[in-house]
Formats: sequence, structure tokens, C-alpha cells
Amino acid sequence: MGLKLIPKSFIQKVVMVGGLSASPYLQMKLKQILDETPGSITMIVPPQPELAVSRGAAACGLRGHIAPESTCRRHIGLERAHPARARLGSMGPSDPEVCWMIRKGDRLSTDFYVTSIIQLPYQPMWPPATTLRIYDCDLDAAPDQASCPGVRCVGQFVCNLGDIDLSKLVFEAVGGQGLYHLQIRVHAALTMTDGAVEFTAYALGQQIGQTKVV
Repeated sequence: MGLKLIPKSFIQKVVMVGGLSASPYLQMKLKQILDETPGSITMIVPPQPELAVSRGAAACGLRGHIAPESTCRRHIGLERAHPARARLGSMGPSDPEVCWMIRKGDRLSTDFYVTSIIQLPYQPMWPPATTLRIYDCDLDAAPDQASCPGVRCVGQFVCNLGDIDLSKLVFEAVGGQGLYHLQIRVHAALTMTDGAVEFTAYALGQQIGQTKVV
């Protein structure tokens, strides 16, 4: 199969890059040819054409291998506290619910950013570090329960509550024990370097955890 020539009417600009593009003679001859060509074709010569390629490579390396915009191929979310487990004072039910923060089909770009609130019960005798599981799902419609077919645990999100001022939390007595109701604000953002989703958790204005899922 031979090469198919592009009609000249499709060409609007010619950008000169690379070391040879710095040649005044080459620039003059190319401009002469373009001026004699029917239509309006603009020739662009960067101030330092010999550095244009290396600068582009550096910019691509900093941005990473991801495209400026892509479509998410899976659902990604965190387990969230079930209202019943807060009343029972347990760390989590056998079948936790999932808060899907990123939906399959969402348009992701380098400035993608989403926030969700996770309700977390907490008792003073529990360890200061608590773990939230991260799930994904390839189904078109993601179920709410983590035990449903197609829902996978792909990571863990450790939140350190040791520095939280418990006096600022809502307190409730359950079964003779004190139970605090903690709201965790979770931010999910697309990282530019590796295309991973980075989760950052905050409570009472403090960062309490951070992790990434590729």
C-alpha cells in the first residue's frame, strides 16, 4: 500500500524544530517555497529550534505516560461506615458498603479532582490507626456491597487518628461505652506522573492519610 499524499489545502502551519531548522539558508528556501505555494501556509520558527525536541521530551517526562484526558475504565471507591455499625460500635460489618468516588466512564484529566465524606465511628480504646479498604469494579453498574461479584479489594487506606482532638467530635454512649462520630473528607485526584489515583484524607482540617492506586 503506497503513501497517500496530504492535500496542500489541509496544511496551515509548518513548525521547524531540530538543529537543522536553525539554518538561515534552510529557513529562507522553505519560506520561498511556501510563499509560492497556493493557499496560506505559515512557517513558525521557535527562538531555539534545536532545543524544541528536548524540551518536548522533558515536558512529556514530567507529565508521564498518561494522555491529557482519558476515560476511566473502572469504578474506584472506598468502604464507608454503615449506620448500623456505628450503633453497634464495631469497626465494620462483614459486608461493608462502598462509596464509589470515581465512576466507570468518567472523563479523567490532569486536573481531575473529586471529594467524598466518609462517616467513621471511633472509640478511644481502638488503635489510633484505622484502615479503609479501597475497591474497584469493572461492571457497568457498580453494586453498593463489597461482597457482590465483580467488586475487588485493590488496596488499603491507613488513617492516623492519633492527633485528632476528640473533644471536637460528636459523642454518643452506646452500650455503656463512648463512641465518637468522625467525618473524614477524602480527596481523589489523578497524578500526572504515573496515571494513578491519589487519595488524601482529612479530619478536622488535618491530613490523616494518603495513598495511591494505579
